Amino acid sequence: MAVYVNELLRLVSRAFHNDSCFVVMDALLRENRGMKDEELAVILRLQPKQVRKWLSELKTDHLLKNDSRQKDAPQKQGDRPAAQVLWYVDYKNAVDCIKYRLHVIGKKFEEEKNRELQIQFYRCTRCDSRYTALDAGTLEMNGWKCEVCMGDIEEISAAESVNKTQNQLKTLWGQLKPIIDCIKRVEAHPLPKFPKDGRIHVGNQDDLIITTSSMGSTTLASG
Repeated sequence: MAVYVNELLRLVSRAFHNDSCFVVMDALLRENRGMKDEELAVILRLQPKQVRKWLSELKTDHLLKNDSRQKDAPQKQGDRPAAQVLWYVDYKNAVDCIKYRLHVIGKKFEEEKNRELQIQFYRCTRCDSRYTALDAGTLEMNGWKCEVCMGDIEEISAAESVNKTQNQLKTLWGQLKPIIDCIKRVEAHPLPKFPKDGRIHVGNQDDLIITTSSMGSTTLASG
């Protein structure tokens, strides 16, 4: 159902992007159709250049796509047909990219944990500056004193390093839990296709929908 995947896109837009990107995504989802950046700019009462910037950021993270379509035939002979760019959501691609992003985050922490098991770390007892075994030679020449504040250097146990990384990961997954729970709800239903042309498609269904906007009074600060 579109309601679940739209909720997911809003959560991800808010978690990983600035407020302006979130409002642009929210407006597009509320309109529920492919839109030109000029149309979104009118709804949000912003300059099209600003809106294009935020749309491009969302596209870079694979949350949005755009589609170039030819307008009506040119008015004068010899004129090239103009094209219009419609912005929309490819639900399947967006969901796959969100899941992959979470996978990469988890893999990064796992690699960090393995790295900490294999490499000896040191820290300054005064300013908490961190060093690795690669710095041992320099530290020894310096009398095992911190290069920053000349405090004493002590070893960090592998268990302590790993525990710190695991706590960081636990905190992160706690922050991402609403997104993970929403992904599970999305996976329990067939993904619709975003109605670029005012129609919504689920499986073999092709039902005409009527959309309305409630974003007419929304404004953002410039920048």
